[in-house]
Amino acid sequence: MTNNKTPLPILIIGGAGVVGSAAARHLRAAHPSLPLTIGGRNLDKAQKLAEELGFASAVVVNLDVQDLGLKNEEYSGVIGALQDLKFAGQRFAQQRRIPFVTIYGSSATVAQDFSVFAAGPRESAVVHASHWSGGIPTILALQSASELARVDDIRILAVYDFKDAAGPMSQTEVTMDGGAPLYFRNGYFNLANDDSQKIVTAQAVDGAEITANITAMVDSLSLGTAFPNATSLFAVEFGDSSGTRSGSAVTHDIAILVSGEDRHGSSVIIRQDLVDPYGQLDQTGLGAALVMERVLGLDGGDAIQPGFYYPEHILQPEGVENRVLDRGIKLTRTTSSR
Repeated sequence: MTNNKTPLPILIIGGAGVVGSAAARHLRAAHPSLPLTIGGRNLDKAQKLAEELGFASAVVVNLDVQDLGLKNEEYSGVIGALQDLKFAGQRFAQQRRIPFVTIYGSSATVAQDFSVFAAGPRESAVVHASHWSGGIPTILALQSASELARVDDIRILAVYDFKDAAGPMSQTEVTMDGGAPLYFRNGYFNLANDDSQKIVTAQAVDGAEITANITAMVDSLSLGTAFPNATSLFAVEFGDSSGTRSGSAVTHDIAILVSGEDRHGSSVIIRQDLVDPYGQLDQTGLGAALVMERVLGLDGGDAIQPGFYYPEHILQPEGVENRVLDRGIKLTRTTSSR
């Protein structure tokens, strides 16, 4: 996949980190000559990655100054691949009227993100993609739900293996720092205030039982607003993946369960399972790359107009599924009666 729509480089803030470097590598694999700039605090680390990628440069980024220390540099877009509580990267992009994609945040911080967007020049496409894996499982879930005549329940359960590649995300950040666990039911967003509400179970891809905790991930907002007559939630189990249980390499497993009535009037459950041998953080990098490609029109379509978006607002499920499969992530789908 190649495209010449963006002669200026894409700045990846936190680009030498686990998720940022994954996003950079996914962009490079799809666009061999796309200019990239790896931004971070450690210039040596950033330069090493830039040399590996080719057609890339490295810069020091300072989130404590208004122009990030990049006063004379020009970019086509910015990916925020690190926690930025000052929203410095987003402010930088909006001041320059260029797109911004963030992959860090939660349902508790998305309002702050939008407030920064609303207060600044609203001449950039800003995508809040702090969903799990940059929105990949939620997009697949919404696609399954759109095939039903009536949707009753949407749930996504992810298994994060403790042996998965280390990165800035931790169990505490997912289950606590992101805010109170959130789910959607009876037309309302609800907080899970006691243990009986926080825990959900399902069968894993290999038959083991998943016991997961509902989280405050932004996925819950996306699912609830897309299908307001259904119950929906996103939950995470921290434990052994199917790969670990089988004695082979660690995997990142996601079960997507959508139940309702099909167009023939039958009650069904559509299930999708993702088994990713590269891990959750690499998958998040893929999600970030897909979003930035779409925003800039690198996928052959028109660039996205200024506005505030979630990934599912701009990405097509078929394209996401194709890239998932091209990456070597196993994706299976079954439909059964309930």
